[in-house]
Amino acid sequence: MNNFVYCFDENYNIQGYCSIMSLLKNCEKKINIYVVHQNPQTFVEFAKIIKSNKFLDNLKLYKFENKNYDFPNLKNKHVSEATYYRLFLDQYLPTDIDSFIYLDADAFFINKFTDLVNTEIEKLKSSNFTIAALDSKTDFNYKRLGLKNGRYFNAGVLLVDYKKWLEKKVSLSFMEILKTRNNDLMFWDQDILNIYFDGNFYNLDESLNFNVYGDQKSSKEALSNIINNAVIIHYSGKYKPWSPKGVLAKESKFFNTIYKELFNKNYLIVNIFSTNTLKILLSNIFSFRILKLDHPISYIYLSLSSIINKEKIKKLQN
Repeated sequence: MNNFVYCFDENYNIQGYCSIMSLLKNCEKKINIYVVHQNPQTFVEFAKIIKSNKFLDNLKLYKFENKNYDFPNLKNKHVSEATYYRLFLDQYLPTDIDSFIYLDADAFFINKFTDLVNTEIEKLKSSNFTIAALDSKTDFNYKRLGLKNGRYFNAGVLLVDYKKWLEKKVSLSFMEILKTRNNDLMFWDQDILNIYFDGNFYNLDESLNFNVYGDQKSSKEALSNIINNAVIIHYSGKYKPWSPKGVLAKESKFFNTIYKELFNKNYLIVNIFSTNTLKILLSNIFSFRILKLDHPISYIYLSLSSIINKEKIKKLQN
């Protein structure tokens, strides 16, 4: 049975829920899902719906308890400390599972996956590698970290041979890297994983971590390429489909479709900085970029609502 693992907090409850439901929608056999969460109580209502799905065998929520760590490079970023939680997975997951697929909450299934995932897992188990990941094929990151093998992977989707993971006690090494390379961690736990494995990973099929960046430059051909070749679409750029800017990217339609099915709303707008959101909104209106959207009025309304709600929260906190 396939095992899937997520790590997120309440800021990503909606995205995590959408990701899990996209996973279950594309299942052909029963699966197990494990979630390490900062505050699981905030996810309980979503969990009730997930547990009713016919393809779920077991859903387990864990509260993250390892608080005595300084997680670097989080201030004013689009990620939270939850990105570091997977470094501690051996303290939460059952030790009797053979393997698992780790997913960021900004990764979503758009096609069936069972046969391909099982093939990749078997290849991983028969190799000497502990993980399978997608090589990002960029020089900058491995040079920045001083890696010897000239490879750097994107960690948004990982296949993990959990038996090897436990045997090698990788978490102990992760903690040492977290302590000694704290100032080097531009891309958070992904850097830690790359420092530890240093190129020693099985190269994952690209369809299982099909990266898109929300840069609004996509074409109809690019969308067709995603539909025909992606199993898991990963919004790995900073312009997420729920950001005031990223929502205008054509690739955002894949998340928006899932979100609308579940919440009956056209868009999710997450406002981090009210001033910035207002600038982006006005720019998109006066440049007529909002006309590229299927529901421009809805976008304006939701953006303004996010700004108003953000300001209300700020006043309550002051």
